[in-house]
Amino acid sequence: MLYFLWAFGGDSDGGPDDVPALLADLANTDDEHVDVSFSKGDIAVSVSRSLWLSIEDVEADTLPPRSFHAPDEAAVVEIARLLDEDRVDEILERYPWVDGYPQPDRDELLRTLTGGVLGSAPEAPRGHPEGPGPCDAADLRG
Repeated sequence: MLYFLWAFGGDSDGGPDDVPALLADLANTDDEHVDVSFSKGDIAVSVSRSLWLSIEDVEADTLPPRSFHAPDEAAVVEIARLLDEDRVDEILERYPWVDGYPQPDRDELLRTLTGGVLGSAPEAPRGHPEGPGPCDAADLRG
């Protein structure tokens, strides 16, 4: 049995077959309530609207935070199924987790914040009369 946390803090118990309903609740996220999650024991998986996942041991340091971008909702359901079966090692081996919490790229963040209206950020101007601005600093470092 998995423990679910819904977008606005409600909770319930459920199984892997209930994960699609949990993911549907991502439509209710806002600036303050940004994800839903499911857990078993001390292992929790958080899911954002854009399907960025993080997994961690929320009570101890046995599993530091790791994240990856799920290709689709079916992958999230499969992870829930594996967690429900206590197959954490298989979850970690099967998917391309990286250390730390999700770090969506700039364009993905912009699409999320604008509801898909803007697909990518405009390029910063390079020839400003007062020299390079903050957006150009990375170019100067090489």
